[in-house]
Amino acid sequence: MSVATEAPTVVSVRDMVGVGDDEAVDSIGGVGDTSVPAELHAVTHTANKTTADTWTAFVRMDAERTTAFGRCACDCAGRCSRGRGGAGWQNATVADGHRSGEWITHSTLREVYSSWWLTLRIDDVEKPDGSHTAHEVVRGPDAAGMVVLHPDRGILMIWRHRFMPDTWGWEIPGGAIDEGEKPEEAAQREFYEETGWKVRGETRLLSRHHPSVGLVNQTFSIYLGHEAEQVGEPPDANEAVRVEWRTPGEVVEDLRAGRITDGFSQLAVTLAIAEGRFASLLRR
Repeated sequence: MSVATEAPTVVSVRDMVGVGDDEAVDSIGGVGDTSVPAELHAVTHTANKTTADTWTAFVRMDAERTTAFGRCACDCAGRCSRGRGGAGWQNATVADGHRSGEWITHSTLREVYSSWWLTLRIDDVEKPDGSHTAHEVVRGPDAAGMVVLHPDRGILMIWRHRFMPDTWGWEIPGGAIDEGEKPEEAAQREFYEETGWKVRGETRLLSRHHPSVGLVNQTFSIYLGHEAEQVGEPPDANEAVRVEWRTPGEVVEDLRAGRITDGFSQLAVTLAIAEGRFASLLRR
């Protein structure tokens, strides 16, 4: 959407957030609320044909984006299933089952880019105070990794280059989970593909986390093992320049010296070392 910066323009919130009712979208000349910034203009519309809730939406126009601020105009004092405005919104009982403080995705306004690797889209997101924002959302595949801490050899790691930050560093083997694959299966497969070693014996989940909660929906899983067997050269020659067992002491020094900058790997080796007999190395 092309947006002029000189003067705010009243636009249809239906067009902004995907409301499909054409019955009533009427411009209002004055806001009548001194708490609303002067550059905001008001429009009212009927949300859809099945609800009587009437909304007053304030639309801010700027060169970067258009943001719709929803405010319930009925007599619910912010307690209805559509609105969270009003002084008591924090403690309101919400009829649609959402919890207080929850951010709610209502619809996708626009898909900017999509490939086998990631999707970038703009979603209509309702914030806890009832206002709406057009929020950039990146969707990507979940990933899994394996950290093997052998009692005598240490941790098996790979030395590799990352072209996006243009850095070299030590990492644990890991990568995207294939369709239909379980996280632990992916961790074991990636371990073999990147090192030429196969995990033997029992493994267990060490961590499940979101690497960038404000930007990407990904979930990363880290598994811990203690035994591995070399079965050949790494099948994927593009991942590692070197495959090496690093003692826990060397790994801790690598962390401190900035030779492990990948967050996934930092968390994996720290958790693995922290729960074993080498935990004291982290406190030195």
